[in-house]
Amino acid sequence: MNSRERIIAWDKFLKNIRIFLHERGYYEVQTDHMVPAGAFEASIDSIHTRGSFGEGELHTSPEIQMKQMIAESHLSVFQVSRCFRDDPITPVHRREFTMLEYYRVYGTYEALQTEICDLLEHLSGDDLVVKRQSVRELVDLHTGIDLTRVQSPEDFFQATSRIAKIGAKKGDTWQDLFFKLWISSVEPDLDPENPVLVYDYPAQVAALAAIHADNPLFAQRFEIYWKGMELCNGAVELRDLVLLDARYEAESKLRELEGKNPHPRPETLRKALTTGLPDCCGIAVGLERVFAATAGQRSLEG
Repeated sequence: MNSRERIIAWDKFLKNIRIFLHERGYYEVQTDHMVPAGAFEASIDSIHTRGSFGEGELHTSPEIQMKQMIAESHLSVFQVSRCFRDDPITPVHRREFTMLEYYRVYGTYEALQTEICDLLEHLSGDDLVVKRQSVRELVDLHTGIDLTRVQSPEDFFQATSRIAKIGAKKGDTWQDLFFKLWISSVEPDLDPENPVLVYDYPAQVAALAAIHADNPLFAQRFEIYWKGMELCNGAVELRDLVLLDARYEAESKLRELEGKNPHPRPETLRKALTTGLPDCCGIAVGLERVFAATAGQRSLEG
């Protein structure tokens, strides 16, 4: 695809996203790129800013500011936004990229999964066969480890240390061990030719997702992989202020263990939950990756 073809294709791609979401009752919004707290998860590093106004951060996603809008309006909204992360550049990731983020007020976990699959099909122009598998099922299938039986870091380490390619080491946190296992032993074996929807992540890596009421070991969080890339991350949103504060403290401790400063406390998000964030679910979609995947590519180049 030459430069001219790419510009025309990207323009059509963005128009089709907006048509799809407008037809389903979403309102397009914009939020600030420069914010007091640019990230929540310990594993995400934001880019800091400084000027005559003081210090801030470039957002790593518009999630926090969008949730404040939703708390005040109770509307289903979306945004196509540039996002920034202080990460190494790889064939599937850039420090500055385009994210689609949208939230359905009073939506359900299952309906959001169906809707994002419909959007991918709409953008690809093909009938897609999406395989759905739980995280627990995939980990058991590829490693023989039952996540429900390794709830402590010590038990998890014992289970993973027998698999050399995971690279487990003493002192790893539960989250370290999970992501080492996932990246080394599960992700590479996911079918690259058809989208794979992976659902119900462990509660330890819930981030800002709600926990299943009938199974507190797992969160209502899912991702879709296609062409060897993670395309999106969706969830039923956490609405409990006490749990939010507890998770912020836990994420801060993880960053301190890595020798990093904790993220600023997400006061805007705390305000949204205090105001009264309605029941909602949301999803963040890496648009350059979806653009590449729907064109049959396995990287952002081409």
